[in-house]
Amino acid sequence: MPRGGEGRLRWPAPISRRRCSARPSSAPPASARAAIDRRALPLPHAGRPVRVDHVVPDALGGPSILSNAQVLCTDCHDRKTQNDRMRIDKALRLSDAHHGIRDPHARPIAVGQPLPPGKPARRATAPLTKPLPPRRSLCVSEPR
Repeated sequence: MPRGGEGRLRWPAPISRRRCSARPSSAPPASARAAIDRRALPLPHAGRPVRVDHVVPDALGGPSILSNAQVLCTDCHDRKTQNDRMRIDKALRLSDAHHGIRDPHARPIAVGQPLPPGKPARRATAPLTKPLPPRRSLCVSEPR
């Protein structure tokens, strides 16, 4: 990873939009405290660390206001974040496709070009090398 000034890591521009959707929280700590105080019911995992999360993520158009905040335990927050990142990545892919942006690392698709000539197809079974045994005749036995 390239290093920026003062020993901090920085992402290259093409990768940052695709792979790293994390960014510093825009909500001040007072809003986080207000979200924790606002919840009426105790958490199912009482005594465990909690995180304040957006109900609708910023990247999907969610506002940074108190009514869009929820308090989750770390396990639930991690599961929700994983689901949110999949939705964000899909939205970015659809947006890129709509605007004609292509991934430079994608394999080009051959459109309208004939396939190169190849070896002739092989048979599924090898041809018979010895003759088959004689077939049974269909004789109807006479009653005795």
